[in-house]
Amino acid sequence: MSDKRIEGTWPIIATPMTADEEIDEEGMRRVVDYEADAGVDGLWMMGARGEGPNLRERIVRRALEVAVDQSKNRGIRVVTGCGAPGTQQTIENVRVAEDCGVDMVHITEPYYYKLDGKPYGERELWAHYEAVADAARVPVVIYFDDSKWPGITPGRCPEPIKKLAAHPNIAGIKASVGDQRILQSLVWETEDVGHKFGIMITFGHMAFAGLVIGCHGTTAPAAAIAPKMFVDMYIATKGGDLERALTLQRQVIPLCNAIRGFDAPSTKVAFAALGLCEEHLSMPLQPMIEPHRTQLIEMVKSGDYY
Repeated sequence: MSDKRIEGTWPIIATPMTADEEIDEEGMRRVVDYEADAGVDGLWMMGARGEGPNLRERIVRRALEVAVDQSKNRGIRVVTGCGAPGTQQTIENVRVAEDCGVDMVHITEPYYYKLDGKPYGERELWAHYEAVADAARVPVVIYFDDSKWPGITPGRCPEPIKKLAAHPNIAGIKASVGDQRILQSLVWETEDVGHKFGIMITFGHMAFAGLVIGCHGTTAPAAAIAPKMFVDMYIATKGGDLERALTLQRQVIPLCNAIRGFDAPSTKVAFAALGLCEEHLSMPLQPMIEPHRTQLIEMVKSGDYY
């Protein structure tokens, strides 16, 4: 059973790489230290911004080994994405992550195949998540995107989500949700599942709102660039200083806007501006386009985000 709820501030980090798509090990250690110095609770790796779906297993394995080693030195935890189109593929990815010593794994909905041109139904999603959670030796965090989950009704938590929340090896949900009614239903209808279960809000624009209604933490992409601001927002909200937390939320929105829609290339631009690593990407990803790239560099170097 999962005895460690996922909560607090868990930035979604980019994966530092060299020009030939090997792991920039020193860059990875600098990234871990940068986040740890800000007081984050953990690191989120190998999702879309971490380029996990693009990377060869050998590269993923080495990136995780280095990040886990440095994170343990700093007393923070690591969760990594293991999603794949097939359930057995996903479980194999989980085994790689477990071998590298991660604390939790993150599982997306199975992708690629659709049924009659539509995303998988609740039956397939339930079967997939349950099978992975049963097989995993570390706690599982599941992904919930309201645009991909079938039959969403604002204000009602899908029944399979409530059942999955009660699974003893599912530690929480990463919620990519833009509708506050849906987010509230996820939080409020999974409160009493019998074990520690966390709802993590992903959209940086909604971090304060999510925390206020009961989310247990944030996984905002912008938190990788401005980790101290998100840590301070989390602490202020949980401590009841809502005025301070709201001020921080307003301050980070321009940064959230600047990286929205650019995924991994934007985080790499910001990390390079911070002196953490180079902007090298995994093909076929291409550099962030101008003028957005230059605007983001200027924003990061302005000092407005600590």
